[in-house]
Amino acid sequence: MPNDLGPLLSEVRRALGLNQLEFAQLIGSSKRTVQRLEAGRSWLYGNEAALAVRALHPKDPALAARLAAFFSITLAAAGIVAAPTQSMASRGAIDSVLCAAADVLDLSPRSVRPALLAALARARDLSLGMDALMDALAQSDPPAPAQRSISPPS
Repeated sequence: MPNDLGPLLSEVRRALGLNQLEFAQLIGSSKRTVQRLEAGRSWLYGNEAALAVRALHPKDPALAARLAAFFSITLAAAGIVAAPTQSMASRGAIDSVLCAAADVLDLSPRSVRPALLAALARARDLSLGMDALMDALAQSDPPAPAQRSISPPS
């Protein structure tokens, strides 16, 4: 919600010791946009938020974590901490997730893996956290199938 974002960004900017122009340069935006953000009349995108989180983390880790959570960005996605590596113990959990998707689609896990990987990669690129992604998927109706016109054979 943009109205909740304004006070948080003002706090972030002050914690960084930056004026609005300097903060705008940090996130690759304009001073006017920062003014609109702080007034609750604009929205910060995931990549801009990640830049602010990375800059803020060394100065105020708790506030950086709040900002990241606001945008459903993990500290790993913001490039602050290393992403957890897959251990052999977690391999079973990953296979379980893959099999759950395969079961719903009535397909083999091998055929579902590329689609699941592509969807999760897109979510990561958009800085969507797992909770935000799941909430959005649970609330939205699936897209209607594309209508194809079938021409009679010539």
